[in-house]
Amino acid sequence: YMPSLGVSGLVVSWADANDIYVLTGDGDSNNGDNWFVQGFDYIRPSIGVLKSTDGGATWQRTGDLGLTGFYVGYKLVQSPTNANVLIAATSQGLFRTANGGNTWNTIDDPTDGEVWSIFADPSSTSRIIISSYKRLYISTNGGSSFIEKFSDADALLISGVFWDGNNIFVGTNRGLVLSTDSGSTFN
Repeated sequence: YMPSLGVSGLVVSWADANDIYVLTGDGDSNNGDNWFVQGFDYIRPSIGVLKSTDGGATWQRTGDLGLTGFYVGYKLVQSPTNANVLIAATSQGLFRTANGGNTWNTIDDPTDGEVWSIFADPSSTSRIIISSYKRLYISTNGGSSFIEKFSDADALLISGVFWDGNNIFVGTNRGLVLSTDSGSTFN
């Protein structure tokens, strides 16, 4: 009986496996009318983040992201060193909580709401990596600001596949990029 069945991000807390977070909204289907799910109006918008503290038996909404209208979720990550810090990537930007979801704040989003993926570096307390269409950004301050590290074509391994075109089914594969120095250089 959950109010939204579309889920794009799932976090089982490393600090307590009974704490589970889900970012609602079917972000995988939000790719234009040519995609099956959105083309037939099956897409499910987001209602924010839901949290369970009893291993998934019951769910409650966390604090409001402050968004109105249609938006979807893409990914949800938890800090590897502070279980109360989570970052949510949505079609309307990036949001961060430092208190387990009670309140959320907008954080710098260089992608204008086109974050396709987000990663918290498990070997760092402050490195966050986000990707959007043809671009990869790295934050070294917990997501407060980002620097573009790679465009059009990462003891941490970062890789990404880049496409030329608006639709990966008709675009040209631009290749796979790889960094073995935390995103300082790419091959």
